[in-house]
Amino acid sequence: MLGNFKKVLTLLIVLMVSYVNLYLLSTKLFAEEINTAYDKRFVLVIESVIRGSVAEKAGLEVNDIIYSLNGRIFYDQSANSIGNEFVEYINTLPAGEYKIVVLRKGEKVEISLPLLSTSSSPRLGISIKVLENEPQIYFDKAVDMLSKVTKREDLKTAANLFENAKILSSKWYDVYYNLGLVYEELGYYDKAVENFKEYLIHAPKESPRIEEATKAVDRNEKMHKKIENIKFKMVNSEWILIKKFPPVKIAPSFYPKFKLDSSGKMWMANPLTDLENTILMEWRRNLKEHPWFPVEFDGRFFEVKCVNFYTGERLVSGIWQIYYYPQLYMFKGEINLDSSESIIIIREFIRMGDDMYISFDEANKSVFPILKDFKFDETKDFRYELHYRLK
Repeated sequence: MLGNFKKVLTLLIVLMVSYVNLYLLSTKLFAEEINTAYDKRFVLVIESVIRGSVAEKAGLEVNDIIYSLNGRIFYDQSANSIGNEFVEYINTLPAGEYKIVVLRKGEKVEISLPLLSTSSSPRLGISIKVLENEPQIYFDKAVDMLSKVTKREDLKTAANLFENAKILSSKWYDVYYNLGLVYEELGYYDKAVENFKEYLIHAPKESPRIEEATKAVDRNEKMHKKIENIKFKMVNSEWILIKKFPPVKIAPSFYPKFKLDSSGKMWMANPLTDLENTILMEWRRNLKEHPWFPVEFDGRFFEVKCVNFYTGERLVSGIWQIYYYPQLYMFKGEINLDSSESIIIIREFIRMGDDMYISFDEANKSVFPILKDFKFDETKDFRYELHYRLK
């Protein structure tokens, strides 16, 4: 999976030769207020905005840097406690209309912010993070991470570090180029396209990487289109099993039936769906309670976790009692982009729960909330590898 990453790292090392000059140029372009000294200074960045919140309605966006609120400056402060100070300050303000100034892609934006009463929750509707106001630090950390990358999570960490550098210096074109390379390696082709295009906007016309970035945009647009086409086929095409390992006669639990909801989110049918006419009451209850499970995509990879509850009997004080136990499933999928056909590889994992419950409701209430974060042993719990062709 990381075989092609050497070329990415080589390019990053080459870029470091002219790094300091690029950094100074980009900070001058970013804003007059940006810190060019090397003492530690900090800024507040909006990390998320709650849908329907005061912040969203006012027009605040993810990655906005908070410059000031009601005239009080929060930008480029010496204390890394400015996050707490910002929250405390908001809570002291009575209901009313306030002016908040943010830096968005290097430009100041003034926004009118109508705060409700102090008893309203959440009052603003954002989460914030504190960044050291020195993009070079995050660039260096990203390059260091890439020099020792061994797994996919390392690439994601490097991407996040480059993103921090981009927030702080939005016209630093080499950050966009490197992000494009990392996102392409991760298979986030839409994000790769976005960053290569930004590179083409900000880079000097004489840059030697203009041609390669142009090709990268075209290449990643094609890959993104291919993945989206296969996702469409996952919902609308017939799944034909062409290979199973190990080749035993027992049928796999995976049931290839998918749908999209109104928001575009993909869901997979309960593995018991093909047994929906069963006379077993607990199976029918499983299908009633959890007919679909969410599909979580990560580039060309995806994952689905499911749970069903089954019954058994145990002897308690000389009396046989019925109990419920969970069986948890994980299906890890991979879209094969090297094939000219639409091929998907599924790896199936199953874990029998250790706990026993006196009722279906108790089992469901105890296990379902922890399903998303449940950790499988991918060696002990492995059952099958399945190869499908979408027709």
